[in-house]
Amino acid sequence: MREHSKNDSPQAAALTPELTDYFAVVGAPDACIERLGELAGLGLDKLLIAGNFSVAATAEGREAQTLFEDVALPALRDP
Repeated sequence: MREHSKNDSPQAAALTPELTDYFAVVGAPDACIERLGELAGLGLDKLLIAGNFSVAATAEGREAQTLFEDVALPALRDP
């Protein structure tokens, strides 16, 4: 239970791409912006944005965080 958020946990291995696409917002900035806009269009006024801290320690994780902060969030603030 202590490792449920790790990429290499047994639980993570059970996540299918379809399940991830249905329950998560993932992908390139444009795809994330579109999906978050759809969720806001449903009337949601609060969303929890969470990341994987172990991934954020990698170059790809830092790039993903930067893209989210510099591209996706500003686009959502000013639709």
